[in-house]
Parts: sequence; structure tokens; C-alpha cells
Amino acid sequence: MAGLTPGSLRGKIIVGFSLLAGTVVVSLLITLVETSLIEEQIKAQNQSHSLLNAAYEMRRQEKNYILYSQRADLDHLQSAIREFSDVLEDSSTYEVLGPDVRALTELVGDYRRSVDLLTSPSAESDREATKTAVRGKGSEIIERARAASRMVEYRIAGKLSRLKIWLLASKGLLAALAVATALAIIHLIGRSLREFQSKMDQIATGTLRELPLTARDEEIASLEKACNRMLREISLRQVYLLQSEKLASVGTMLAGIAHELNNPLSNISASCQILLEEADRKGRVCGGSGAAVSLTGGPDGNSGMQRQDPPDELLVREMLLQIYGETERARITIRTLLNYSRTRPSEKSLFPLLPLVRETVVLFQGKLGKDVTVTVRIPDDVQVFGDRHRLQQVFVNLIKNALDSMEGPGAVAIEAAEGSPREDLEGERIWAPSSLLTAKPGHYVDIAVTDTGSGIPAAHLTRIFDPFFTTKDVGHGTGLGLFIVREIVDELGGGIMVRSEERKGTTFVLRLPTRWGAA
Repeated sequence: MAGLTPGSLRGKIIVGFSLLAGTVVVSLLITLVETSLIEEQIKAQNQSHSLLNAAYEMRRQEKNYILYSQRADLDHLQSAIREFSDVLEDSSTYEVLGPDVRALTELVGDYRRSVDLLTSPSAESDREATKTAVRGKGSEIIERARAASRMVEYRIAGKLSRLKIWLLASKGLLAALAVATALAIIHLIGRSLREFQSKMDQIATGTLRELPLTARDEEIASLEKACNRMLREISLRQVYLLQSEKLASVGTMLAGIAHELNNPLSNISASCQILLEEADRKGRVCGGSGAAVSLTGGPDGNSGMQRQDPPDELLVREMLLQIYGETERARITIRTLLNYSRTRPSEKSLFPLLPLVRETVVLFQGKLGKDVTVTVRIPDDVQVFGDRHRLQQVFVNLIKNALDSMEGPGAVAIEAAEGSPREDLEGERIWAPSSLLTAKPGHYVDIAVTDTGSGIPAAHLTRIFDPFFTTKDVGHGTGLGLFIVREIVDELGGGIMVRSEERKGTTFVLRLPTRWGAA
């Protein structure tokens, strides 16, 4: 597992505590071994005590028999000898005495034979020597049993001493290892964190250069990579913000230019109107300025006068009409730009949708290619409740995106109807309040903006409403258009849905309330 390698903070912590746990386990195993050895020695001591007690009992019965020479005392002595022999023949006794068992067994045999001599009539003359031999062999047996008991006690004392020393040493070792592990972990982690903190301090001073990936720990390295992604995103957003500021400046300048152009265009339009009125006035004067006059019969049979302008005057009139028409067209465009760029407080009201869409389309007349058409199919009676200026900004962004998606011939269609021209707001990406999705028909209007452009890749559909997300080159898009659309639609109490397929086009559907509180 990558997270458990020594090259990670987690791995270092786990390695340190694993060493500590391993030391604890080894210490416990050694303690268990020493304890089991002490238990064996305690068993051996019990066996040596049994052997010594049997020897003492044998000597006591020996003394009774030698003093009183009673048959019952002899039987007790022989029984004690058998009990001592049984203890001596036990396998545990061999673990206590080792090779000395054989010598002690031979000594017990000699002792038994000496006791048997005491009961023999033939040994009556030498009875005292036999008693002396029995006492000597009995004393030797006692001494050997005592020696075995002392040897076992020495072994137990040595084991206990070693166990005590080991326990103290293991505790000291564990304490030292725990302290060393803690210090090592603190040093390793602290060093990595200090290095990362110094890099964060550089960022805090305003430096947006990417961090060098020098961290040896996986967690810190992942943080450095995340910070680099954040720094790249911040740098990119700074570029977008600068571009937005430039666009804002251009918008302010455009509003000023439009205001300045509006005045001379108004003068030109007024002059054209005066010239046209003057030409019409002169045309009512018969024969004026060399004009030809013909008398013709009217529809009612009466005679009437009809002015026939000379060819030059007809040309002048036609040119004046063209100048007037183009001037009015320019004035409408400039007035729309001024209305769009003017900052005003948000005011919601019920207003007809068709004029707003037509005014917005006028803004893009200069951007439409010869093979690109914009069609508006909105009934005259469709009304929307909201902020007119904010909703126009929504249409500006949607129409601009539609036109940008078409590299050649194409079409943009804007249609709307109260209720729902489609079954419901269903698509790849939906952003709408639940109350609007379940609203009754007649309380809302669905507005569809459809283009035949390149479409949106399926992988991008989940991010198109995110701020600063764009697939355009730097300087050609801020990534805020659809984000602003979503924010405005949400502010108006509406919803938005998108359907798109690559190389087949995109459809955005806005669902907006048609009355106060409809959403």
C-alpha cells in the first residue's frame, strides 16, 4: 500500500510504533521463557524437598529401630527406605540430581543391606560396627539430599535475579525506545512540516510561483501538488479577472462613445426629416422648381393633380430615405447598448418577453455571418416576471455562446411558450428550485435557445455552470458566462437546463415565473 511506505508520514509513524511493539513482544517472550524456567526450577525444588523429607523420615525411623530394636520400628524403617527409593526413581528426581542419581541409588542400596544385617543373627557379634555403618550411610544420604536442595535453591535464586535484571532492563529499554521513537517521529514530521510552512509563508507574501516538489513524504508531496494546482488556478483566474476588468473598461468606454455618437446621429436624423418634409412641401406646389405636373382622372372621375418629380429629385429623395433609415437603425443599436451598459438597481416587474429578445438580437447584428441566422418565435402575449435588465444579460450570454460555437453556417432559434413546450425540464444538467420543477402550467414560461453549433462534450456538461470553467483559449473567454446565467436565473426564481450533443448543437431551456410568487 502506498500510504504505508516509509516514504510517507504514516509509514514513518507505523514503522516507529512497529519497532516499539516488536520490542515489547520480544521482551514479553523472554519474560515468559524466564518465567517458565523458574516454574521448572520450583518443581525441581519441590522434588528435592520431597527427597529430603523422605531422607529425614528414613533417618528418624532408623534412630527408633537402633534405640528400641522393635519389629514395628524395623517395618517403619524399611517402609521409609522404600518411599525414599520411590522418590529417587521418579523422573523428576533425575532432573534435580542429574548423574548423581546413580550414585545416590547405590548408596541407598548399601544402606538397605546394612539395615538388613542388623536383623541377621549372624551379625550379632559385629552389631555395633553395623549400626555405625548404617548411621554413616544415612548421614551421607541426608547430606546429598541437602546438597541437591541447596543446588536447586541456588538455581532459582539465579533465575529470579536474572529475571529481575531483565525486567528492569526491558523497562528501561522500552522507555528509551519509546522516547527515541517519539523524538524521531517528531523530528521527521516536524522537519517536513517546517519546510512546507516556509513554502506557505512565501505564498502568504503574495508569491504565486509554483512550489518546488522537494517533499520526501507522500502526504506533504500531495499537499504541494494540491497547492500548485491551486496556484495555477489562482493565476488563471487572475488572468480572467484582468480580462474582465478590461472588458468592463471597454464597456464603460463603449457607453461613452455610444453616448457621443447618439447626439450627431440625432442631428443627422433630424436634418433628414427636415429635408424630406421640405421636399414634400415643395412637391405640393404645382410646377415648382421646374417639376412636371400632369392632370389625371381620379378614381371618382374627378380631375386631380399628381406631382412627378424629375429624375434627380427622385434620386435625392431615395438617398435621404436611406440615410434616415440607416441613422434610425444606428440609433436603435446605440440606445440598446446604452440601456444594456447602464447600471441600475434590480427591479422586478411583469413585462412582455418578445421586445426584450428582439432588442438583444439587435446587439449581435454586426456579428452575424452571411450564413448564420437568428430566428425568434415568441408569441406577443408571453410575459415574464423579473428584472428586465438582468434577464437581457442572460440572453446576451446565451446568444453569444451559441454564435461562438458555430464556425460556419448555422442557425440560432429562440422560442418560448407559457406552460411547457416540452414535457418537463429534463436534460443532462439541471439547475432549478424544486418548487419550480413542480409548478403548474401557466405559472411559468419555458424559453429555449437552440443552436446548431459544435455542441458540448459530455465530460464537460457537469462543469459548465462552474465559475471560471471554459474550453476557450485564454483571452477569448472568462469562464463566467454560464455561471452568471445560472446566478441570474436563480436570482429570478427560475431554473435552467441544457441538452447537448457533440457536432449536433445545444439547447438551453430557461424556466421563469410569469407572476409574483409563481416560483
